[in-house]
Amino acid sequence: MNKKKIITSLIIASFLLIGVVSAGLVSWLSNTVSADVEVKGPIFYLDNTNILSGKSESMYLKLNDDNVSGSHFKLSEDRFFSDSLGVESFYPMDFRVILNVKTFDLPQNETTNETIGSCSVEAEVKKVSNLGGSPEKLCDVIKIGIDNEGGYEAYEINCEGESDDEIDFNKGDRLELFLTNYCDGNASMNIKLQGESYINIVPKE
Repeated sequence: MNKKKIITSLIIASFLLIGVVSAGLVSWLSNTVSADVEVKGPIFYLDNTNILSGKSESMYLKLNDDNVSGSHFKLSEDRFFSDSLGVESFYPMDFRVILNVKTFDLPQNETTNETIGSCSVEAEVKKVSNLGGSPEKLCDVIKIGIDNEGGYEAYEINCEGESDDEIDFNKGDRLELFLTNYCDGNASMNIKLQGESYINIVPKE
């Protein structure tokens, strides 16, 4: 392969990697770009903008842009929606969820004052219609043992996709991230936004 072809291929690849890449394009990309170029899926940043007017407390998954609204939120049962993806299919995928978390009021041992409780987070990723209905689960995982009260700390939650095949989409379909917390006693947790909490789509190997 001559230098002109390599440069052209890498330029084309750089544009594809910042957007939503269909299964067909991933196949083409793997055959065109050298092994030194890693194919990375899109990143959706958590943003507290209400994106679906018909659904209260429906926050935003902002594609490839970490300039988000809001500083943090208290986690309860919260839903985040992407824009309509505008694709007809998606490659088989896993999901990497990064949450910057701080916990409050964890139970303590009355004698030693040592923390004896913790929180957990359940993360579920779904494919939903343009209006947020007709959910289809893509992955579901629970992260346990969250117990940091001193400051915010990033936790990584790896959610394995349930399908090993190409996933059909309608062009109006969105992604939904549903987060639920489970804390001991009266404890609670905050999630920091500011581009530090996000979901990364990872192509299955």
